Amino acid sequence: MNTPNRARRNLVFGVLLVAITAALIVGRSGLWGEDAPKVSASAEQATTEEEALPLAVREADAEAAAAQSEATMPPPDAALSFADYDEQYEALRENFRARDSLTALVAGHRVVWDGYLRNVSKQTNAFYVSVRPQPEHSRTSALVTFDHAFEEQLYTLRPDDPIRFEGVVKRAGLSVSIDGASIERIE
Repeated sequence: MNTPNRARRNLVFGVLLVAITAALIVGRSGLWGEDAPKVSASAEQATTEEEALPLAVREADAEAAAAQSEATMPPPDAALSFADYDEQYEALRENFRARDSLTALVAGHRVVWDGYLRNVSKQTNAFYVSVRPQPEHSRTSALVTFDHAFEEQLYTLRPDDPIRFEGVVKRAGLSVSIDGASIERIE
């Protein structure tokens, strides 16, 4: 078992996953249009160890560097919607490493997400608001915690209301735990 090679492989995989996610986000937003970057290097022409990396890994590294240098590229916490998170999480559900890399993109970040109210529950320490990303049933959910100061506002909401909420993601997974900062009904 060679630990430096494993660490390098894990790093390359992480960079690849971030690059693919960035490419999906940028592609969906239409920022690339017809001018999408192309990498035309060939693995057979490799002369150094770095060049010997698989073409997909080199392309991912190039895309990641390009994405970081783009001034118009929004940070991951602003670019990934709740619906996109749900879709990507479901797609990666059986690939634990890739799924964990996705959850790392949102954990600790401020998000402003839209969803549909499931439930509001008053507990001793806080209010817990359960939200789903889609109007229909979804396995993914967010549990947003609010201070008791939000009581009047939270009690005006009804099940299935479309809402926008903001907060910091404390834990991400099938259920995303968020410290809420604001919530509103949207039309």
